[in-house]
Amino acid sequence: MTLSQKETTLLTDMKSQEELCIQKYTKYAEMAKCDELKSLFNSMAQVERNHLQTLSNMMNGNVTPPPNTIENSNNNHCTACGYANDADKQADTLLCKDMLMTEKHASSLYDTCIF
Repeated sequence: MTLSQKETTLLTDMKSQEELCIQKYTKYAEMAKCDELKSLFNSMAQVERNHLQTLSNMMNGNVTPPPNTIENSNNNHCTACGYANDADKQADTLLCKDMLMTEKHASSLYDTCIF
């Protein structure tokens, strides 16, 4: 499969986005105060690594079919982080908000690239 220049550019942009997500979520896992959030950020970084691999495969002409089912990665939720102070809770809240905004941005980029 030969990609057009526009397709190659879009995939390159998406790869950059996925690399940024991996860097951010790995760093956020180190910064998070709550162990459950650390786990969530590490899990999200792995999801982004999988996306990056898929994009790399596409750029190399290897298109794999999508899975029959989509894994529900939304089953992780904090039940009781037990923050020592309000500053720790606010810091984790900021990390979560940024992760959500990053995912919305990445989703928008995929919409643009695919549709």
